[in-house]
Amino acid sequence: MPRPIYTDPEIAGVGLTEAEAREQYGDDVATGMFPWVANARAVMQNETVGWVKSIHETRYGELLGIVMVGPHVTDLIEAGVVALDAEATVETVADGMAAHPTLSEAVKEAGLVALGRAIHLPPKRRAAAAT
Repeated sequence: MPRPIYTDPEIAGVGLTEAEAREQYGDDVATGMFPWVANARAVMQNETVGWVKSIHETRYGELLGIVMVGPHVTDLIEAGVVALDAEATVETVADGMAAHPTLSEAVKEAGLVALGRAIHLPPKRRAAAAT
């Protein structure tokens, strides 16, 4: 059941939140957060506040939830509804085709971030090893 909240910025979610996922799956949960400031369409529209978060379990990659804050997310949450109904994996969402530039690319990008394969974000720096 999608959870749209018509505020400014809009908020939407479907499936489990990160906290709910961690309650059920413990440490076997991964997330990917993609900020609107890195989405070309959001930048073109000057609506860069917010993010899209993908939540999945790490054993099989099952998508558990999507949470969004930002422009038109109450419309975009439908992509998450379909993915969860289809029992999609995070890989399926991340590897799906998305038109460019669109806001809907952020759903794919959040999945790519969760998998460590972000396209429009710099790679995360690894913490320096203790010597």
